[in-house]
Amino acid sequence: MGRKEWEQESQGEKGSAGLGNESRGSQRRLLNIPPCEAKPIYGGWLCLAPEGTDFDNPMQRSRKWQRRFFVLYEHGCLRFALDESPSTLPQGTVNMNLCTDVIDAEPKTGQKNSLCIITPEQEYFIRGENKEIINGWSEQLVVYPRTNKQNQKKKRKVEPTTSQEPGPAKVAVTGSGIPEAEKVPDSSSIIWQEELNQREAEGAAVWTAAELPPGSPLPPTGKEE
Repeated sequence: MGRKEWEQESQGEKGSAGLGNESRGSQRRLLNIPPCEAKPIYGGWLCLAPEGTDFDNPMQRSRKWQRRFFVLYEHGCLRFALDESPSTLPQGTVNMNLCTDVIDAEPKTGQKNSLCIITPEQEYFIRGENKEIINGWSEQLVVYPRTNKQNQKKKRKVEPTTSQEPGPAKVAVTGSGIPEAEKVPDSSSIIWQEELNQREAEGAAVWTAAELPPGSPLPPTGKEE
């Protein structure tokens, strides 16, 4: 079945109504599979590495990859099934809106024309029959992690201005508008300081006069009559 025929059949399945659709809907509910109402934008056959394969283990590295038909929907839902029929229940779903990266998987798997789809929960390894096929899928999939990273950067820029509030220490310092160390003393404290200095000066003058021997002239006080 060609891609155009597959898309037409997919649209026909969406528009048709009857017991068949109702039974498929009930099956989806039982399997907890959300329906993909969005339009399919890309599809084709790929090989999928068995889930949980440890490629560092030589015994698991040789496990047979499974041939699956993959469909990418416009809202970021990537599904794979046993055949290309839209009525076939998918065996798995990848939410590309949560994808953190899509990288070349050949260094890890030893398989040419392979990609690794990285999500917070799992890594999916896919392989195309040739370089042209896998490059086509790579162009479609790498858009999602790039967009996700840009959205995260935007959130990080917004969060500090909306979530942070001044703590008690900051409020205590900035509440009056002037830090404690830089506050100017009020007028009453200035007058008190001047009076204290004047009293000390007068006391020093009296003490000096008392210590002088009789008949000695008093030191000048700075006042002339």
